[in-house]
Amino acid sequence: MNALDTITSITVPADNGSSYTSANTSVVISPPGINLPVAYTLGAISGQFRTPSTWVGRRTSPGRMQTAVSDLLLARQELFGALYDFDRLNTVIRQQILLYQSAVAAHNKTLSLTTNNQIAQSTLESLETASSSAVLIIETAQGIADRAEDVFLYGLPNILGLLTIDPSFLARASAAAASTATWGGLDAAKVILEIAQKVAEQTRASLQRELEINLANTEWARENTQLLHDLRESLQHYIDISGTIDATLRRMDQAERDVFSQQAEGDRIQQQRLVFRQRSAALIQGYRTRDFAFRAFRNEALEKYKTLFDLAARYTYLATSAYDYETGLLNPDGSSIARTFYEKIVKARALGVMVDEVPQFGGSTTGDPGLAGVLAQMNGDWSVVKNRFGLNNPDAYRTTFSLRTENFRIVNGTNGDQAWKDQLVASRMTNILDDADVKRHCLQVATADGQPVPGIVITFSTTIGTGVNFFGLPLAGGDHTYTPSSFATKIRSSGLAIAGYIGMDSPPTTTGTTGGAGATTPPDPNTGFTDPNALAATPYIYLIPAGSDSMRSPPLGDTSIVRTWQVVDEAIPLPFNIGNSDFATNPGFLSANSLTEQAFTVRKHQAFRAVPDGTDFPSSRTFTSSRLIGRSAWNSRWKIVIPGNTLLANPNQGLDIFINTVKDIKLHLDTYSYSGN
Repeated sequence: MNALDTITSITVPADNGSSYTSANTSVVISPPGINLPVAYTLGAISGQFRTPSTWVGRRTSPGRMQTAVSDLLLARQELFGALYDFDRLNTVIRQQILLYQSAVAAHNKTLSLTTNNQIAQSTLESLETASSSAVLIIETAQGIADRAEDVFLYGLPNILGLLTIDPSFLARASAAAASTATWGGLDAAKVILEIAQKVAEQTRASLQRELEINLANTEWARENTQLLHDLRESLQHYIDISGTIDATLRRMDQAERDVFSQQAEGDRIQQQRLVFRQRSAALIQGYRTRDFAFRAFRNEALEKYKTLFDLAARYTYLATSAYDYETGLLNPDGSSIARTFYEKIVKARALGVMVDEVPQFGGSTTGDPGLAGVLAQMNGDWSVVKNRFGLNNPDAYRTTFSLRTENFRIVNGTNGDQAWKDQLVASRMTNILDDADVKRHCLQVATADGQPVPGIVITFSTTIGTGVNFFGLPLAGGDHTYTPSSFATKIRSSGLAIAGYIGMDSPPTTTGTTGGAGATTPPDPNTGFTDPNALAATPYIYLIPAGSDSMRSPPLGDTSIVRTWQVVDEAIPLPFNIGNSDFATNPGFLSANSLTEQAFTVRKHQAFRAVPDGTDFPSSRTFTSSRLIGRSAWNSRWKIVIPGNTLLANPNQGLDIFINTVKDIKLHLDTYSYSGN
C-alpha cells in the first residue's frame, strides 16, 4: 500500500483476467501492520474491481471525499492511457532507430564491397590488356623476324658452280626488303589498334561500374531521406506526447491534492470534535471534582471498614470451622440448617451488636444479625456443649503402639527380623524431599547446600472402630485400640520409642522412686565410642499427619456418623508485624506450587527426640511433642520421617546401621477422649 492506500499487490494474469470465474471473484486486502481486512469484489471476466451485487440504489448526494476520489481515479486512468501511448511510441522509435542503423550499415557494407570490386576489376583488366598487348607485340616481332629471314634467304645469289655469280640477287634482295618493311609497318599498326581497342573496352567496363556505384548512392540518398523523415516525425510525436503526459501528471497531482485537501478538512473536523469533547470532559470533570474530598474521605473510611470487616468475617468463619471440628455439630454436607449457618457468615454485611466486646444475639434469626449474631449463637451452644459432651472432663489415656507387630504384622524375634529389615529398606529414600508431604509439613528438613537428604519415610494409617486395632487390622492378642464409644479421641502429645537402637541416651525410669527416697539414680554408661554400630545419642524424628482427620459425630440420639476433615494447619498473620519479620526463603507464591500450595503459610512440624524402648512416658509429657495437640488420633495417612543426618554425619552409613540394628519403632500417644452424649 502507498500513501493513498492504493492497491499494489493484485496481479492481473497475462490473459487479461479471462481466467477469473464466479468462484473467485473476491479478494481480501489488509494494509501492512493493520489487522483490518477489507473485502473487494472483482469482475468474473476482466478481474477488475466491481461493486458488490448487494449494493443497490444510489446516493442522492455523494460526499466531497467520494467525488475527489472519483476524480483521482479518472486522472489516474488518463495517465495510464498516456503512459501506454508513450511506451508504445517509445518502442516504435527504438525500432526505427534500429532500422535506420541497420540500413546505414547495409549501405556502407554494399558501397565498400562495390568499391573494392571496382578496384579489383580495373586492376585485372589492366593486367589483361598489358598481357594481350605484350602477346601481340611478341607475335608481330616474331612475324617480322620470320619475314626478314625469308627475305634474306631470298636475296642471296644462286650459285651454279664454283665461280658462277647470280647477277639478279641484288634486285631480289631489294624487293624483298621493301616488302618486309611494308608488312612490318602494317603489323605494328595493327598491334597498336588492337591495344587501343582493349584499353577502350576496359575504360567502358570501368565507367559502367562507376555508374552502378553512383546509381546506388543516389538510391541510398533517397532512402536515407525517407528514413530520417519518418524518424523525425516520430520524434516530433514523442515531444508532443511528452507534453500530454506532463498535463495528465499535473491533473493527477491536482486530483491527489484535492483528496488531501478533503482529508485534511476531515481531520480538522475530527480535531474540532476532539477539542469539543475535551472541553466538555474538562467541564464535567470540574463538576465531578467538586465533591472529590468528600468522596475520598468517605471511600477511605469505607475501605478501612471493609478491610477490617472482611478480616472479622474470615476469623468468624475460621472460628465456626473450629467449632465444627471440636463438636461435630455443624455438618454443612448433611444438614441444610448447618449450611445456612455458614452462609450467614458469607452474607453478613454488618458486625452486629457488641456489649463490652462480647458478641450479642440480635433477638431474631431473620434479616442480618451480623457477625456478632453468629458468634453469639455459637457461644450460647458452646456453653452447654462443653459440659454435656464432657469437653471439660475428658478421658485421658497413654498408649504405646508397635509398628512392627500391630501395623506390619511382623513377629518379634529372629524369625521376623529379616521381614522388618525389608520393610525398613522399602521405606528408605535417597531424598526424602521427593515426598510431597515431607516437603510440605516437615520444618527445616532440607540442608543449606541443597543436597539430597537420605532418610526413611514410614507411611501408615490409623482408625478407631469396633473389632479392629489402631491401624485398622483385625484386633488380635497384644493389639491396642481406642473405643468408638467416644465420639472424638484427640492427641495431647506424642512420642516415639525405638527398640534395638545403639548409643541412645536413656532417660531414668526410676527417678521418681529414688527421688522420693532422697537418692539419685546414676545414668547409664554411654557406649557411643566403643560400639561400631552406635548412632547419635539424641536422634530426632518427624511425625506428621498428612491425611484426613476423622471423628464421629456426637451421639445426641442413638446413632452417629463418621465425619472427615481435611485439616490445614495455617499460620495466622501478625496483626501489625512491628518488626517487619520475614524469615521465609521462598516467596508466598511459587508458580511451581500454585496448584498444591495453600493461600496462607502452612505451620510445619518440628522434629522431636526419640527415646529407647522401655522408656516410661510420664504424665509430665517428658520426651514427647505437643505439636499435634487437638488433632484427631484417627487419620488416613501418617508419616514417620527419620532423616539420616540425625543419626550420623554420614547419613547413608547411619541409615545402614539403623536398618541392621533397630528391631521396632513404637508410637506413643497421650490422648483425651469425649463421650459426647
